[in-house]
Amino acid sequence: MYKENVESSKSLGRREAALLSKLAAERLTIFSPTEVCRLLGCKRNAAYQIVYSLKRKGWIKWLTGGKYQLLTLAGLPTEGLLALACRLVWPSYVSLWTALNYYKLTEQVPKTIFLVTTGRKREKKLGEVRVQFVQLSQDRFFGYTKVDDVCMAEKEKAIVDSLLFPRYVSLGEVCKALGAAREEFSLEKLVEYSMRMKNASLLKRLGFLIELLDIRLAPKLLESLQRRIGKGYSLLDPTRERSGNYNNRWLLNINVPKEELIYWRRVG
Repeated sequence: MYKENVESSKSLGRREAALLSKLAAERLTIFSPTEVCRLLGCKRNAAYQIVYSLKRKGWIKWLTGGKYQLLTLAGLPTEGLLALACRLVWPSYVSLWTALNYYKLTEQVPKTIFLVTTGRKREKKLGEVRVQFVQLSQDRFFGYTKVDDVCMAEKEKAIVDSLLFPRYVSLGEVCKALGAAREEFSLEKLVEYSMRMKNASLLKRLGFLIELLDIRLAPKLLESLQRRIGKGYSLLDPTRERSGNYNNRWLLNINVPKEELIYWRRVG
């Protein structure tokens, strides 16, 4: 696609065409003027002139933080959009509902790409797709891997992140993902990652859902979870009002009906 555009467009200058070719060779769809300097061996002022010209001609658009995106990727598949999103901010990785959908643990297709990062960032857009940045502290920023060109949360970490941020993923979908992936991931890693987050409410939600789904967990792992849930009751879903239903074992206010958590068993 790039080659055809470069060869057919008479409006492109020599250095502009060279830049597009080099970006294509390195599969760089998001870049900065610094990378233009590296690719073309030019000075920064020249790089800015080239970038300005390509933007004026409609080949690229400004994103944020001095980053630019090629506009020759119309109809980019989901994996391509995820790769683009990851390049908006570093360090970052795809998680939450987006990761659950990527692993086919939920059929619900999110209209937003959820990107976990260590800094506070405003929501951005890639074309018509929203990119929601979710901030985690440095000690909670772990459990991701490189999948093709995408930094993706591991299955275990995607579930852990979702339990930490119920406002971004419905607990029914998290419960469904947990049930679907019970044979695909390591329960030991799931518990280890959960405890590393040092959040009692997260541990309570995980323990409750594990028992709700009759997932067999080694007694020692279950005991480790319970020892860390602290005192006092937490809301199963902090986005909802408190109910009159309590679970004393996991110190949870069960403000989500059981039928809503396991709805997928009836329709599956």
